[in-house]
Amino acid sequence: MDRVAKRSTSLPSSRKGLHGNKLVGNPDSTIKMHIQVPDKSAGSTHTDPEDAVSHLQPDLHTATGRRDIRDRSLAIPLPIRPDPQIVRQTSSHQDNGNVNYIKIWELDQAGRGFIALKDADRLPLVLLKTRSSITPKQKRSLQKAFHQNLIGLYGFQSDGSNITFIYRLELLAVSLACVSNSPRVQFSESDAATISKEVLLGLDYIHSELEIIHGDIDCANIVLNTDGEVKIANIGDSMIRGIDLSSRNHDLRGTGKIIANLIDPTTRITGEPILCDEVAHSISSITSDFIKKATEGTTAKALLKHNFLSIATPTGSWSLKPLVVNALPFAIKFGKHLEDGS
Repeated sequence: MDRVAKRSTSLPSSRKGLHGNKLVGNPDSTIKMHIQVPDKSAGSTHTDPEDAVSHLQPDLHTATGRRDIRDRSLAIPLPIRPDPQIVRQTSSHQDNGNVNYIKIWELDQAGRGFIALKDADRLPLVLLKTRSSITPKQKRSLQKAFHQNLIGLYGFQSDGSNITFIYRLELLAVSLACVSNSPRVQFSESDAATISKEVLLGLDYIHSELEIIHGDIDCANIVLNTDGEVKIANIGDSMIRGIDLSSRNHDLRGTGKIIANLIDPTTRITGEPILCDEVAHSISSITSDFIKKATEGTTAKALLKHNFLSIATPTGSWSLKPLVVNALPFAIKFGKHLEDGS
């Protein structure tokens, strides 16, 4: 006869018998479960509670036989594993110094950086950017930053006065400066409004949540990926600068200049958001008014209510995809390949 019999067994939810004569829990409730236990002899109807536990916990067996369960605070011990989400939320913004990053390619993505593999589960790709001469006070101001219109900052590694920012890698992403200078790309007012809206959403996060200003909003620090997403780059540098919100008009003036640069290329030469007469007479009044309001100084929240943004793509920035794809041959710049990962 098969020495393993399947039977329905009721295990008491109280722990009487496992804790001497002390009763723990509700004595009237039972937990029914199907388990397999070995018969001590043919026809036996006896069920040993420790046999049940041993079959539910196969790792308690050793090569020399079954190991006794000394801690009987639970009738059926269950492994407790930390929630990965909680671990991520409570982890420090400074990456463990023992974590190794293997540099693969040098890359220009809104500034010089390196595509790297993190020496961890699934080998995640990241973008590394190193900065030098960082003071302890500046290090204390650094924090993680994530927003749909921001290149995410996972954290940093410190080496003396040098730090390496660990950014999310945006594959096939190019700066707005590269896109706007590409010969096959021309921006409409709707395109400019879409970019402006996405940039302002990112700035609102930086001003409201991080409570700093970016300080360097221009076409070189705005990145577009092949999904058409618009992201503000180099937020780590903004944290190092640590400029407070009293200067946030600087970011908004930068946004106004971006729109002027996209609509009128001559403003890229002058450096001022003053449209030439021909362009000024050809664009709508709400576009001109937006550039004026942005350069005069206000808040990101106020500009997000401007009528100019009503001509932006209402369901996101996917409409920018053709512009990015047309610019790729002129914009993607890989540097040297790092053979030894250093």
